[in-house]
Amino acid sequence: MINSLTNSFRPGDVLIALGVAILIFLALREFLCWYWKINKIVGLLEDIKENTKKPPLTSTEPTLRKPKESP
Repeated sequence: MINSLTNSFRPGDVLIALGVAILIFLALREFLCWYWKINKIVGLLEDIKENTKKPPLTSTEPTLRKPKESP
């Protein structure tokens, strides 16, 4: 029984099946990354990382903080 199974497979069949499996995996991976917005999230995280590496604001640049009120 085992000999009949191993004789029916050709080396090319295994390579074709492996290639199809890889293509299906890549297609599903791309779809899931799009669906869960992973690519967009990674881009936003990279932007945040770049912004946190910038030097702090100087006194001539406007800030978002409100000035302290005088008593």
